[in-house]
Amino acid sequence: MADQGRRCDIRCLQNLRIKVQISDMPGSHYTSIQELFRIEDFSTLKPSLLWCYEGIVHEPNRHGMVAEPHTVAWLLVSGNVHVETAGKGGGRVVLDAVPGQWLFAGPAERRQDFSDDASILSISFRLEWPSGDPLIAEPCVLDSREFPALVRAARPLAKLVQQHFPGVRAHLWKCGADLVLFFEMQRLFSAWLAVYLRAMVSSGIAPARSPGIDPRVLEIVRRLDHYDWRSEQPLQDEALAREVGLGPRQLDRLFIQQLGQTPRAYLQKCRLGLATALLTDVSVTVKQIAYDLGFSSPSHFSNWFREATGRSPRAYRQNEAG
Repeated sequence: MADQGRRCDIRCLQNLRIKVQISDMPGSHYTSIQELFRIEDFSTLKPSLLWCYEGIVHEPNRHGMVAEPHTVAWLLVSGNVHVETAGKGGGRVVLDAVPGQWLFAGPAERRQDFSDDASILSISFRLEWPSGDPLIAEPCVLDSREFPALVRAARPLAKLVQQHFPGVRAHLWKCGADLVLFFEMQRLFSAWLAVYLRAMVSSGIAPARSPGIDPRVLEIVRRLDHYDWRSEQPLQDEALAREVGLGPRQLDRLFIQQLGQTPRAYLQKCRLGLATALLTDVSVTVKQIAYDLGFSSPSHFSNWFREATGRSPRAYRQNEAG
């Protein structure tokens, strides 16, 4: 009977539909999403805090084109910002924010222009499905007076990051931390994400649903997400497919069907994401990045990066990192 009860509990959890309650938002008590989610859908999401700080916008970052593979959230404390980026369906979206407003921009190329006196509370993060698609990609501007919980949840996170990682404005995930600090940071980040999602849904922006992912694909995705470029042997298609009881062609077909790319292409996409992220940190040399990503030489890395992006690593760094 106990086993039967557990099976019933599991089935109930798998079939539970999530309703988003807006407890501190104006309007109705509940905001419905056109297509509701199950708990198991959310278990495949990959949230990651990249950095969080409050302060002035430094001169190199005030103006220019930026192509970042993550989402940014800026609360304007002073000054103003003008952003031109791609919206839903690829159309051009123009956003302007002034003090007291949040500006959200997803992982798309954008033009940003901050005023010289601009100061912001900035949170950069990823919240995406295994396919790499963000849960929310639509850019928008929200008034902090309508959504005060956004600021209340953001400030403790920024304070914790500033206290333990002073001066860090990129690649928080590379910093050293003990287990207690890691979980405390995750707790505050998760609390802010919950408020962020409530605000998005309350504003009529629905999260993008990812189709059900085959468990074998998820297992390989987790494996590739933690691939160590410096110490692991080169990827062997046969060995990778064998881990989930498939042949190489079967695994390729399944990956393409579910994620639109092969496992090898997915791994290279991860590698390129790491490369572009590391290049924005001017404290890390191009040579070090090349070896960290498993390239035999900086020239090999440069040729690969140029082929993938159309720019050399140094040109990319000069444009993105100022």
